[in-house]
Amino acid sequence: MSHDTGNKQKLSSLSRIAPYLVLAVMLALSVWFWRFLASAEKTKARARFDRYCNGISHDIAERLNAYKMILQGGAGLFISSQEEEREEWRRYVKYRHVQTLYPDIQALGFAKVIPAAELAHHVESVRAEGFPEYSVRPEGKRAIYTPIVFLEPLDVRNRRALGYDLSSEPVLRTAMERARDTDMPAMSASVKLVQETGEEVQAGYVIFVPMYAGRMASGNVEERRAALKGYVYAAFRIKDLLRGIFPEAPREVAFQLYDGDKALPEALVFESRDLKGGSDNGHRPRFSAQKSLELYGHTWTLAFHSTPYFEAMEAAHLPRIVLATGLAISILFFLLMRSQQNVLIKAKALADDLSKELRESEQRLIYLITMSPAVIYTLDPADFSLKWVSPNVSDILGYTEKEVLEPGWWEGRLHPEDREQALAASSAVFATGRTVHEYRFQRKDGTFIWVLDELRVIRDDQGQPVELVGSWRDITARKQAEADRIARQAAEEANRAKSVFLANMSHEIRTPLNAILGFAQILDRDASLAPRQKEMVHTIQRSGRHLLNLINDVLDMSKIEAGRLELNPTDFCLHDLLDDVEMMFRSRAQAKGLQLLMERADGLPRYINADEAKLRQVLVNLVGNAVKFTKAGGVAVRVRADAEPDDENASRLRLVVEVEDSGPGIAEEDLERIFEPFQQSAAGRDAGGTGLGLAVSRRLVELMGGSLTVQSELGKGSCFRFDVLVTPVEGPEKEEALKTRQVVGLEPGTGPFRILVVDDQKDNRDLLVALLEPLGFEIREAANGQEALELFEAWSPHAVLMDMRMPVMDGYEATRRIKATEQGRATPVIAVTATGFTDAMEKVMATGVDGYIRKPFRPEEIFAVLGKCLGLRYVYADDTGQVPEEADIRPLTREDLAALPEALRQDMRLAVDTGDMVKLRALIAQVEATDARTARKLKNLADQYDYETLSRILEKK
Repeated sequence: MSHDTGNKQKLSSLSRIAPYLVLAVMLALSVWFWRFLASAEKTKARARFDRYCNGISHDIAERLNAYKMILQGGAGLFISSQEEEREEWRRYVKYRHVQTLYPDIQALGFAKVIPAAELAHHVESVRAEGFPEYSVRPEGKRAIYTPIVFLEPLDVRNRRALGYDLSSEPVLRTAMERARDTDMPAMSASVKLVQETGEEVQAGYVIFVPMYAGRMASGNVEERRAALKGYVYAAFRIKDLLRGIFPEAPREVAFQLYDGDKALPEALVFESRDLKGGSDNGHRPRFSAQKSLELYGHTWTLAFHSTPYFEAMEAAHLPRIVLATGLAISILFFLLMRSQQNVLIKAKALADDLSKELRESEQRLIYLITMSPAVIYTLDPADFSLKWVSPNVSDILGYTEKEVLEPGWWEGRLHPEDREQALAASSAVFATGRTVHEYRFQRKDGTFIWVLDELRVIRDDQGQPVELVGSWRDITARKQAEADRIARQAAEEANRAKSVFLANMSHEIRTPLNAILGFAQILDRDASLAPRQKEMVHTIQRSGRHLLNLINDVLDMSKIEAGRLELNPTDFCLHDLLDDVEMMFRSRAQAKGLQLLMERADGLPRYINADEAKLRQVLVNLVGNAVKFTKAGGVAVRVRADAEPDDENASRLRLVVEVEDSGPGIAEEDLERIFEPFQQSAAGRDAGGTGLGLAVSRRLVELMGGSLTVQSELGKGSCFRFDVLVTPVEGPEKEEALKTRQVVGLEPGTGPFRILVVDDQKDNRDLLVALLEPLGFEIREAANGQEALELFEAWSPHAVLMDMRMPVMDGYEATRRIKATEQGRATPVIAVTATGFTDAMEKVMATGVDGYIRKPFRPEEIFAVLGKCLGLRYVYADDTGQVPEEADIRPLTREDLAALPEALRQDMRLAVDTGDMVKLRALIAQVEATDARTARKLKNLADQYDYETLSRILEKK
C-alpha cells in the first residue's frame, strides 16, 4: 500500500512539474529562434557592408589604373617617335583631357636620365627652348641626374618643379629604381611634392613608368639599367585624388587611408570625413574592416566603419517581434497544461490500479526466465518461425529480442556444417514429441558457440500441434574441455613419435660422425699438413663436435620444453666461430651457384663469453636452412654488437645476427607455425627435414636472453633475426697463417702508381699506407669525401680506395661526383668499407665503384683488386718461377688401378665390404708410395663415404 502511495505521489509531482518544464523549453526555443534571426540578419548586413568596402577599394584602384594607362601611353609616344619633344608631350596631355577628366593629377611629366658628363649641355639645350632660368637642382655632384624636363599643365605651381632631380629624393629614388629594374609601373611612398605651396599641405605620391632606348624593355636587370632613358610620371596629392573619386562622402561607410601595410596613427593620410558631407559624431560602429591595396609595389591600408545611416537600414525589429510572439505562446500553452493537470493525474492513477496484478505476475515470470542459464523460445509449428524469445537472449547470444524475431533469423545463425542436422532434428519433434541435439550457433560478435537445443511439441485436445517450445543452453565450455582432452592425447602421441624418430635419427648420424671425428684427429697429428690444411682440419673437428652436441640437444628436447636446460658459457673467439660457419657452407653454396656473404659490423668483439655450442647450433641451423631452400641468388649473414641499454656497467653487449636469403619465402599464415615442433612451411615439407630446427633455435635464443623472429614475403625470400646477450672478454692474439703467397713489391720497370686512400679513421688509413708504401706505391690521404675530391682533382691518382661512411661528405656522394667527371670514369674507385649493419652491397655498387672490399680485409684482397683494376704484376717472397702442377680432375677408373698388385686391390675390396675404414686408410697409404695421384683419388672417395664407387672400381673384371 505504501508502495502504491509513493508511485502516486511521484506521478503527481511529475505532473505538477511538467507544465513548468514545457514552459522552460518553449521559452528556450523562442530565445534560440530570436538569436538565430538576429544572427542571420547580422550576416546579411555584414555581406552588404563588405560590398560597400569592396566598391570603395575598387574605385581607388581603378583611378590609379587609369593613371598608369595614361603614363604607359606617354611612354609609348616617346618610343614611337624616338625623340622627346616638349610640344608633342603637351599635345598628348591635351589629347587625353587630363585636366578635365582627372583634375586630381597634380602634374604629368617626363624626367630624363642625364649622365654627369652631359649635364652642362642638357641645361643649355633646355634654356634654349625658352626657359632661361632652368637649372638642375638640388646642386651637387652625382653620377646620374634625373631632372624633370617636361611637365603639364605648365602653370605657376608646376614651373617650380622643372629641373628638379627626382632621384635626389630617397623615397622617389626607391620607386624609380624599382620601376627601372622590373620594367613595371612603381608608386612611391608618401612624400611632400616639390609643387606644394603651403596652403593645404597634403601627402603626395608619384607613379613612375620607365622608358628605355629603342624599345619598352630589355632582357635582364643590367641591360635595363643600361638602356634606361627616363621616366614618365604622374604626381598627385592624396586628398585631391580621393575628392576626385568621391565627390561626396559615402553615406553607408566611413573610411581612413593609411600609408603602408598597417593602420598606424602616424601613417594616416586621409579620412572620409574630409569629403563633402562627411562627419564624425563619435558613433560606435557595428561593423569594421581593413583591406590592403597593393598598388604598383606600394601598399595602402583602408580602414572601414559602418555609419548610423547604414545601421538604420537593418531589419532589426523582426527578431524582437518573433521573441515577443514566442513568449506569449509559451505562457498560453503553460496555462492550458495547468488546467489539464488534475485530469491526467487521475487517469494515470486509475490505469495503474487496473494493471497492478498483471504487472506483478509478468515481472515474476520475466525474473524467473532471465535468471535461467538457457534461452527460452517458441516456434510456429507451421513454418518453424520464432514467435517469442526470452529477454536473456541478449546476454547469451548478444542479439535483442527484436532482432531475433525477424523472419529467418535463427536458421541463418546455424553453422554451415551443422545446418542440415539441426533442421532435421527440429523436424523430428512431431514424431517423437521431444528432441535434444547439439550444434554451433553464431553470436552477434561473429563467434560461434555450442548450444544444447531441447525442443518439445504442445498439442491441443485433438492432438494437433499448436506450438513448439524449446531452450538453447551454452555448452561451449564443455565442448572445449572435450577438445582439449583430445588435443592432449594427440600431443602425447606426437611426443612419443618424436622421441622414436629422434632416437633413430641419432643412431644414423652418430655412425658416420664417429668416423669423421676419428679421421680428423688422425689428420691433426700428421706433421706433413700445411698450415691451411691444419686450419681446415681444426674446422672439421669443431664442426663435428658441434654436430655431436646438436644431436644431444635435440635428443634432450624434453629438457628445453620443461625449462631445465642450462647455459654453459665459456670464453671463445667469435670470429673463429663465424669463419667456421662460413667455411662449412661456402662449398655447399658454391655448388648450388649461390653467393654467401658474411658481413661483420665495426666494433664486433673478437672474444666473448657465451654458450658457444648453443650459439653455433642456432647459426648452423639458420644458415643451413637458408642455403638449403635458396635456389638462386644468395645468402647474407650480418653480425653486429649493440650496447645493452639496461646494463649500467656496460659490461654486456647484445649480439644481433640476421640471416637473409633470396629463397621462396614463407606464407604469412606459416610465419609463427614454423617455430612450433614438427611444424613446417610448404617449402620445408617439399625440401624435407624434421621440423625441429627452428623450434629448438628459438628456445635456445630465448634461453640466452634474446628472441628469434622472421620477416618473409612469398617469392622474395626470408630474413631470420635473433639477438642474444654476450660479454666481451680479453683473449690471446692468434696469428693467422698465411693463405697466399706474400707480396714484396711491384715487378721492376712498372709504376710508380698513385693511390688515394680515403677514410675518416686514421688507423685505417695508416694500415693501408703501411701495406702499400713498402711495395712502391705513392700514397695520399684524405679524411672525408670533400678532401678526396680536392686531392683527386689536384693529384690525379691511378686508383682510389674509398671508405663509404664518413663525416662532411660520405663516400657514396664522393664516388658519384668522381664518376661524373671524364677523368673519374677512367679511374678505378674501390670501396673499402664495413658497410652499416643494414647497408646492402647493392647500395655501394650503385655509386659506380669498380671494386668492393669488406672490412676487416686481408692484405691479399687489397693486392688482388688493385692488380685486377690496374693490371699490376707483383714480386713474391717465394717466387721460384716454377709452374704448379695442374690438378687432375678425371674420375678414378679401373684402369688407374691396373698397375697395383692384385693382393693390395683384394685387401682394399675386403676393407670396403666390411666397412673397415681404418684398414682402408692404411692400404691407401701403401698406394701413395708408388702412385700419389691414384692414392689422392682413392682417399677422396673414402672421405666422401662413396662405398658404391669404391666397390665398383675395386671389383674384379
